[in-house]
Amino acid sequence: MKDVVSGLLDIITPLAIIGILVSAIGMYLSTEEHNRERFKKSLISISIVTIIAFMAQGIIKWLEVKF
Repeated sequence: MKDVVSGLLDIITPLAIIGILVSAIGMYLSTEEHNRERFKKSLISISIVTIIAFMAQGIIKWLEVKF
């Protein structure tokens, strides 16, 4: 299971960095307030998913201990 999480992190890390950069730049360059809010929501969503992905190894260990 550790190999799966490690492989997943190898894929998620660059995608998350690209997604965060695109959302931040889009939010900064957007001229309409509606679009700026959408970029802000996507930035928050990508950040939350990235944090959960980095915590996956610990979550799996905790689940193995509990069950």
